[in-house]
Amino acid sequence: MVRTHSFKQFFATALSLAVAGLPISSVRAEQVNITLAGADCGNLVFWRNIPQMPTASLSAVGGSINGKIYAAGGLDANANPLSLTQVYQPLKNKWSSAASMPDVRYGGAAATLGDKFYVAGGWTRSPPLPNNNLWAYDPKTNAWETRSSISHLSACGAAGVINGKLYLTTPCAGSGPYQPLLDVYDPVTDQWTRLADSAKAHSDAAVGVIDGKLYVAGGFDGAVINVTERYDPDTNAWTTLAPMPIAVNLATSIAQNGLLYVFGGSGAGATNKTVQIYNPDKNSWKVCSLSRYTLPIQTRGVAGVAYGFIFAAGGGKDTSLQPASTGFSVLPLPSLP
Repeated sequence: MVRTHSFKQFFATALSLAVAGLPISSVRAEQVNITLAGADCGNLVFWRNIPQMPTASLSAVGGSINGKIYAAGGLDANANPLSLTQVYQPLKNKWSSAASMPDVRYGGAAATLGDKFYVAGGWTRSPPLPNNNLWAYDPKTNAWETRSSISHLSACGAAGVINGKLYLTTPCAGSGPYQPLLDVYDPVTDQWTRLADSAKAHSDAAVGVIDGKLYVAGGFDGAVINVTERYDPDTNAWTTLAPMPIAVNLATSIAQNGLLYVFGGSGAGATNKTVQIYNPDKNSWKVCSLSRYTLPIQTRGVAGVAYGFIFAAGGGKDTSLQPASTGFSVLPLPSLP
């Protein structure tokens, strides 16, 4: 049994074990003051606070490139839109700043495409309508570049990358009702193409790409919904799947190891402190009951994966527009549900 005495030492030990192909569970979690969540979440599941984000943010967009976690834009503690880009480096266990976006932005969608981080659409509050911008951040040059605009306004959506193309849902396309729009962006031609509409509009939904298909779960279409849908680019068609056990929107989500993880979220006027995991092979959901501790991030956070760990940052602990927690946490991946 491996013993560790600090998170930095724990992470270094766990990482070295993972690289060597040994189980992370051989690390003594209790030696670093880690709270276990229970057997229903896998062999070793915990949240562990590490350095806070320099600037608290809500409704930012995030992702990971080359072992670093990026969080761009969002709303600050006074509900002002941000343009800053914050970067977490797990191996150094610290945050740094990167070049700011061309303008303030929150509530957009983001994904890593190749070696660049793309941000699509979102709000600025002035004017009080979504935008149709597409920006790409290049970590090699620490610079943002403007790419072709979306053919319509877009916010509250979700993005995923399949076969080198960026797929974007658009529930908020202006001042009208929620929309079930889907578009695809080709970075080679720098062009957008409209695709088949989903069955439901999924505002602020959970999203992930698994085995070349786009999964969208939950969200809001006038009410919080538990609908799960899958888009297949080969057929340009959507399929409705097993519903989420708990209907949520504004959750933090990520796909990893063939599963879709949905952290927290909001539903029926209250926040949710669970992790919901979808297994596409079984078309089934599992709820990780985290009653033994408080989920650090319940709404509007960002997530990324580095070195086999899921990282989640920012967000808040209630349904208000206040970022209630700037803490950053790490979750080793649960076993299959």
